[in-house]
Amino acid sequence: MKYKFVCPMPFIGLSVESDQSVRLCCHISQRDMIKDTSGKPLRFTQVKNISEIINSNYLKQVRLEMLSNKIPAACQNCHQSEISSGHSPRIEYLREFHTDLEKIAPTIQPDGSIEVEIKHFHYSTDNICNLACRMCHPRYSVKIAHEWEKLGLVRPDDPEFFIDTKKLSLLVEENGLLENLLDHLSEMKITGGEPFLSPYVEFLIKKMAKHPRASEIELSFYTNATTYPNHLLEDFKQFKKISFFCSIDAVEELAEYIRYGCDWNEVKKNLDKFLELSKQPKYDLKIVTTLSAYSLLGLVNLLKFTFSLKIAELAIPEFNPVFAPATLNLNVLPKELLMKIKNEITHFFESNDLDGSIRKRHSVHISKLFSLIDTALKANPGEKFLDFLLFSKKLDQKRGDSMKDVLPLLFKDQPS
Repeated sequence: MKYKFVCPMPFIGLSVESDQSVRLCCHISQRDMIKDTSGKPLRFTQVKNISEIINSNYLKQVRLEMLSNKIPAACQNCHQSEISSGHSPRIEYLREFHTDLEKIAPTIQPDGSIEVEIKHFHYSTDNICNLACRMCHPRYSVKIAHEWEKLGLVRPDDPEFFIDTKKLSLLVEENGLLENLLDHLSEMKITGGEPFLSPYVEFLIKKMAKHPRASEIELSFYTNATTYPNHLLEDFKQFKKISFFCSIDAVEELAEYIRYGCDWNEVKKNLDKFLELSKQPKYDLKIVTTLSAYSLLGLVNLLKFTFSLKIAELAIPEFNPVFAPATLNLNVLPKELLMKIKNEITHFFESNDLDGSIRKRHSVHISKLFSLIDTALKANPGEKFLDFLLFSKKLDQKRGDSMKDVLPLLFKDQPS
């Protein structure tokens, strides 16, 4: 199959947000939610059949555009990433689902409709979470929703931010969509909130574990590692594979500063438990870092920690750039500081990976890291540095934190 820009997700994927709105994948903008014929967002828990989503006018148009060698507007994130670094989620999806795409693309109807066979399902189930991370949003953390409520930014009865997980469970039980999905599903990515604190996630996993196809399905969980899923270990045994993606952006005081509410010592204890579990064949563990101005400033210390684990696979995290708020993007940092950090990272790799084996193993992650820094260096670095400091100061005052204490490097040459 030779097309200029084709991706498996509009054909065999689906992504659902915590408010149950749907996207063709989790990497596109919130602006590009799938809508019904009246222009209202489609909701996963409100449709009667998955086909209403998969064969919506929006997705039919996206498929036709791809097969006509056009790049859909919603897919610009991947397109720009490929231009700047040669990597993107689309390329990863093609590697994994190339065969499925080859099978289904020729069956597409003239209007863009297809037979529904969901292989990849990303579910941001709800916003039940115990943290209020600085780069997060009420949509993904009820703790932040409560902060915004006190500031008058959200209503206490807003169902988008104060989610009734019992109601969700009942809706999924009634509409039978989960069973509809499981007919062809090969992998499900579960994010939150914090999945292992969610009653709704527990309901889903226990229900899925009883399905006759459970042993053919791989589950991936994105967790903040502040808790450990003892209550789901027996259910996990029913599935083909379980992967844990632990979100760790920094270590010690900076970790607690960025991911407000976390206890670094508790995170380390739980990480040890995940490491022990990952020694069993069907379990896998990865470390994922959201790369913001904060985490970049502490990245060398994080790398010292991941290297200290003495596990080559975990030595270098997978890096994902922060998209919002813009005041936390890498390019808010001054050019001189970005260059200093880039040089420190380079020196760390050269000093701690003498034979280059780890860098070779993680070449994609390293390439993405330096590409993100280089992109920041070209994007008016430091222009919004004051906005970054003011944003941090306001949040510090509200939470009783101090950026000067955890990131003194920032204030070394700044007037008091």
